[in-house]
Amino acid sequence: MSRDQLCNWVIGYQVDVTNELKIVGSLCQKWAVTLPQKVEGLSGSCVVIPCSFTLPPEQNKHLDDSCKVIWKRGFGRTKVFDSSLAGASASLNVLQGSLTGNLREKNCTTVFNNLPSKHSDSYYFRLECNSPLKFNFPNTVHITAQVLSWTPSKGDIEESAERRSLTSVLNFTASHLHNGQKISCNILYNRQGGKSDLLFEKSLTLRVNYPPNNTSISSPVRPMREGSWVNLTCNTNAYPAVDSYAWYKVAGDQVSVVGSEKRLSTTISDVDRTFYCKVSNRYGTQNSPIVHIDVQFSPKDTTLIVNSTGPTLEGSSVSLFCRSRANPPVANYTWYKDNEEDGEDGSILFLSSVNTSHNGDYHCEAKNALGDESSATIQLDIQYPPKNTSVRVDPTGPVLDGSSVTLTCTSIGNPAVLNFTWFRVAARQIKVVGSKPDFTFNVTKLSEDQYYCEALNVHGAEYSEPASISVTFAPEILPSSRCIKILSNFRCTCDGQGNPLPSMVWELAGEPVNPSPDITVGEVPMGIFGIRNVISGRLDKNMPSLLCYSVNSLGSDSFAFNVSASETQLGFSTVSLLTGSAAGALGMLVTNAPQVDVTHVSEATLGEQGGRSKPDTLNGPNVDFDKLQTDTEGELGEGDIRGLASKTAYAEIDLHPRGCNGEDAKEEENIANTASAEGSVIDGLAGQWQDGSTLKEIVDTQDSGLHIPESE
Repeated sequence: MSRDQLCNWVIGYQVDVTNELKIVGSLCQKWAVTLPQKVEGLSGSCVVIPCSFTLPPEQNKHLDDSCKVIWKRGFGRTKVFDSSLAGASASLNVLQGSLTGNLREKNCTTVFNNLPSKHSDSYYFRLECNSPLKFNFPNTVHITAQVLSWTPSKGDIEESAERRSLTSVLNFTASHLHNGQKISCNILYNRQGGKSDLLFEKSLTLRVNYPPNNTSISSPVRPMREGSWVNLTCNTNAYPAVDSYAWYKVAGDQVSVVGSEKRLSTTISDVDRTFYCKVSNRYGTQNSPIVHIDVQFSPKDTTLIVNSTGPTLEGSSVSLFCRSRANPPVANYTWYKDNEEDGEDGSILFLSSVNTSHNGDYHCEAKNALGDESSATIQLDIQYPPKNTSVRVDPTGPVLDGSSVTLTCTSIGNPAVLNFTWFRVAARQIKVVGSKPDFTFNVTKLSEDQYYCEALNVHGAEYSEPASISVTFAPEILPSSRCIKILSNFRCTCDGQGNPLPSMVWELAGEPVNPSPDITVGEVPMGIFGIRNVISGRLDKNMPSLLCYSVNSLGSDSFAFNVSASETQLGFSTVSLLTGSAAGALGMLVTNAPQVDVTHVSEATLGEQGGRSKPDTLNGPNVDFDKLQTDTEGELGEGDIRGLASKTAYAEIDLHPRGCNGEDAKEEENIANTASAEGSVIDGLAGQWQDGSTLKEIVDTQDSGLHIPESE
C-alpha cells in the first residue's frame, strides 16, 4: 500500500486514533471492539474506520481465513458492507470499500470509498467465520460525511470530488437584494480528544447593478385640512443611485407634472390630493404607487335625488336621497319642506303612500365638523287621476220649460283634466252629447233625462253622478180626461200635469164639490208630473156641467164635463156575478194587456144597507200577459171578472206603464177599473190588501201597463 493511497484514504479524517482507542477500547480478553466514536469525511471522498477486536481465548482457534467483516448501519441494522464479496459480487455492497486490516491479527480496519452524505449514520461491526465464531459487537462508530456549505444558503449547489479536492459551485439569480451582501463558502471539522473544531471559510461581497426598486412616497400620516401645505419625499432603492426625479399630480383622468426634485412642497385640496413620483438611473425607470393624501373638507356637491324617473303617482312610495361629499363624512342630514324643517334625519327621506299633502319644495342640508351645505330645491308634484268629479247646474233649482241650462263638469286631477265627455241617459239609452267642460241646451217639460260627465287625464278617468233637471211648467188638463155613466151612476176623471204638481178642484154649478154620501172624490198620482182626480156619484138628469180646475204656482187650467151627455159603459156581464157568502178568491182572465210581472186582486163587500162590511182579502194570481187584451176607448177589455162572494162590489187592478221594474218608464199611472153589481152605487169604498196597502180609487185604464201589488 503506497503512502499516496493511504493519504487519499484518510482525507477528511481529523481524529487522533490512538486517543480515541483508549476511550472506547478494552484491554480485557473478552468480546470487545475498539472503534472511534465518530469519523468525519468529505462527502464523496473515502473514509477510514480504524478497527480492532479481542476474543475470548477459546475462540482464537476459530480465527482463520474464512472469517469476514460485516458492517451494518442504523437502528435497523441494515447490511451495507461484506468483506467477502469481491470482483463482480462487490457491487452487491451498498457501500463500496475494502477490508485493509488482517483479521488473524484481530485488525478489522475498513475503508469506505466515495461516501455519500446521505449515509451519515451509526455503524455496527460483525465478525463472521465458517465456524462457530460469529459475533455482533455492540459498540458503534458514527460516520459523518462533511460537505462544503454556503452562507447564506441559496440557489442550486453542484459538487465535484477529485483525488484530493472537493469543489462546490453555487448558482443563483442575482437581484437588488444581493447587492452588498457577503457570501461565504465553508467547511467545519469536528475534532475529538478535546480539540476545537476547525472551520475553513472563503468570503466575498457582491456588487449587483439594478434599476430603481421599491420606489415609494413619504407623506403625512395624519389628515390635512384643505388648503394646507404638504411636503412629499420620493424614496427608492437603486444601484447606481437615481439620477432624475419627476412628480405628477392626478386629477381624474388628467395627469400633470408638478416637480422634478426628490422632495415636493404643494398645497392640497379635495381635488389636488393624489400624487406619484418617477425615478431613473442608467438601468431603468420606476414609478411609485399613487399616494392619496387624507384631505379634510366640509360638505360639497350636495344634491337631492328622487328615486322615481317618471311622474309621482298618488298612493305610491317615494324616496328622496341626499348626496354629499365630505371628509370626515357627513354626520347629520336635515330635511326641509317649503323651508320648514321636516323633522326627519338620515340621508334618505321615505314617503309612503303619498298624497297631495306631500306636494311642496324639498331640500336637504349636509353637515360635518368642518361646515355644512344645502342642496338645491326640488318640487315634489304628486299626480293623480281625476277625482271629485261632479255636475254643476246653472241655473240651480227648478227651470222653466224652454229655458237654457248650462251643465259644467268639475273635477280635480294632476295633470289637469284634458278631456271631458257628456252623456245623456234617455229611455235607457246612453248617448254622447258633448265634449267640453260646459254643455248648454234648452230644457223641455216632462223630460226625465239624466246627464253625467266623464273627466279624463293621462292617469285615468272618473264619472260624475247623474244629474236631473227639474223643469217647471203651468198645469195642463190632458185629453184623456172624460166621464162615463154606469147604470144610474157617473164617474169622471180629470187628468192633469204640471211642475210643481198641481192641485185639482171640482166645481158643480160654480160651487166647489166636497165629498158627501152621494159624491166621492179621490186622487191618483200619474207618474212624476201627473195626477188624476176622480169624482163619482149618483147621476141626476138635470145635473149641470162639471168643471175640473187645476192650479200650481205657474198658472192654471180647467175643463168642463157634460155629464148628462157622457157615454154609458157596463163593466160586468150577468154571468160574472157568482153567489158566495164567505170571502173568496177573485179569479181573473184578461187578454192582450201591456206586459207586467205580477197581478194581485182584492175584493170588498157591501152590507145589506149599503154599509161597508169587513173586506175579503185575496192572493192575486199570475196573469198570462201575452194573452191580455188592451182596453178600447170607453170600453172594458175582453174577458170576465168573477167574484166568489155574493156581495162583491168591485175589484182593483193597478196598471203601470211599460218599462216598470227596470224598463223604460215614461209615466207611471195607477188606475183602477171598477164594475158594479146589482145596481150598487160605487162610492169609493176602500178595500184592504193582505200586505196592508189601501185600495185605490177606481179609474179607467188608458194606455197603461197592468200592475197589482202582490199580497203576501
